[in-house]
Amino acid sequence: MNKEVSIFWFRRDLRLEDNVGLFYALSENENVLPIFIFDKNILDKLEDKSQLRAYIKNNPLSIDEIFEFGKGGMFDEYAIEKINVQIRELPKVKQELRPVPHRVTSIANSATVEPTDISPILILEHPKPDIEYIFGYDGISTSDLTSSENGNSKLAAIVMKGVDPSSEMQFAPVATYLERPKSIEHGNIQVVNLFKYYNQYGKAKIMGEYNAGGEHAIQMFINEGLGKHILYRKDINKNGWVDTKKLWFYRADAILNWQIEAANIYFKKYSHMVYFKELLMDATKGKTENADLLDAFMAALYAYGTGDLLGQKTKEKTVKKIQLVKYEMEGGRLVPKWY
Repeated sequence: MNKEVSIFWFRRDLRLEDNVGLFYALSENENVLPIFIFDKNILDKLEDKSQLRAYIKNNPLSIDEIFEFGKGGMFDEYAIEKINVQIRELPKVKQELRPVPHRVTSIANSATVEPTDISPILILEHPKPDIEYIFGYDGISTSDLTSSENGNSKLAAIVMKGVDPSSEMQFAPVATYLERPKSIEHGNIQVVNLFKYYNQYGKAKIMGEYNAGGEHAIQMFINEGLGKHILYRKDINKNGWVDTKKLWFYRADAILNWQIEAANIYFKKYSHMVYFKELLMDATKGKTENADLLDAFMAALYAYGTGDLLGQKTKEKTVKKIQLVKYEMEGGRLVPKWY
């Protein structure tokens, strides 16, 4: 007797986990034949073909190697859809919404910028009075001087602006720095100079992960007289064990999970305000891939915490008014006295 077999076609979504279509296929029939077809028409539509090209070239011999490509990213399908829509829209945006490479020069306690052809610093919008800016920082522990390996992680910083009554862009990235620097000191100098430029009205703050590179950045900010602009840790989950008197954060699982959830909410709401392609591309990567600008971005989200940015306003505590009453003896009976 022949058994009925269902065929499930893996197209662009190579996930074994959190795959709704595969779930329903297995729910309806215990005999499911998974197939994957290399369709050039589909591959040509993909933004990033590098992994699939590598697969074709190396011709994996096991199904485990195939599904290695499908290991999930950090964000849900709706967030990824919004991100991909914005990636496709970027080539069509007006010139004034395209980040421009700039060279930053430090002058005493301030800094100036000028456009240039090539630079690791991209600026979309210059600082405005009365606007608060949050820097997110993602440091590195090695540089080109200390490591001979190529393709290692990069030092990254992102500048996020807060509420801006004069613009439709709210809580949007306005500048980035992304580079594999010759030295950690060289990279942190770039970050400090960019910070000085956006702090010209005194309303910039910086938050990052506390590691070897981060510790060096903190000390450099303090040496430059910018210590008061360095943010302290936040007890995001209200557990009571976070030392909020210390600078920056350790990326423990609880913090990382909060950052991923916050970024997921952000991209659903504000993807259309992100004009930095590198950040959008980072957001589509898998959990195990380097996504340095995304890490800097999530450090900025941690600095904001909950509130208007994520539509998670803290509920005000309601205090019940209690009216006290005291009984006193009058004329041989208890009489209430209200207070």
